[in-house]
Amino acid sequence: MSSILKKPPQVITHYIGDVDGPPFLKIRHLRCKLEYPNGDISEEFTHDVITRKSMDACVICAYDLSEENNPRIWLRSCIRIAVAARKPFPNAVGCGWELPAGLIDGDEDPVNASIRELEEEVGIDAPITSIYKLGEPVWGSVGLAGERLFYYAVDVTGIPVGKPSEDGTPQERNGECILVPLDEALGVGDMKTEVGVLRLKNHFTKVNNV
Repeated sequence: MSSILKKPPQVITHYIGDVDGPPFLKIRHLRCKLEYPNGDISEEFTHDVITRKSMDACVICAYDLSEENNPRIWLRSCIRIAVAARKPFPNAVGCGWELPAGLIDGDEDPVNASIRELEEEVGIDAPITSIYKLGEPVWGSVGLAGERLFYYAVDVTGIPVGKPSEDGTPQERNGECILVPLDEALGVGDMKTEVGVLRLKNHFTKVNNV
């Protein structure tokens, strides 16, 4: 593992307290019954699910092939309040390395969302024709939410890297971007990143075997 991945990104101090007001996430308290294939009806039970205005997200595997036999991939750091707020508090594990990712707004096309997020989070303005789907969407956490993750890959070799425009939220402000060897991007502790890296490795294996 490269030296930069052996340590977490710069720690962003976090202050957390409860607040009144419209929530970003909503919890639906559901009253359910199940009908089985044989016609039986279950007893009533309750189940909670998490919803939000934009349910789905895109994950971008932006890779660079400028070094022979050494594909590299872009990662970004971000403060994750849900992780940072876990006990013991405060802690530094709320800041970690991830693939660029973001919510798909309303009826926005996932491809367009991926191009937008790549510029916002890494500062790379890739042509839409260079991006391609990396497998089928997956459910992020089926026990809690109906979120789907759409994976896309894009070859950014030779494309200039500018300053990320970010999305204007404090969570993205002052994030770090790094380009690391693909194999070293595993083990960062973020599930969506692990899935994306493994999918990209599998894609390269298939291409090279053709």
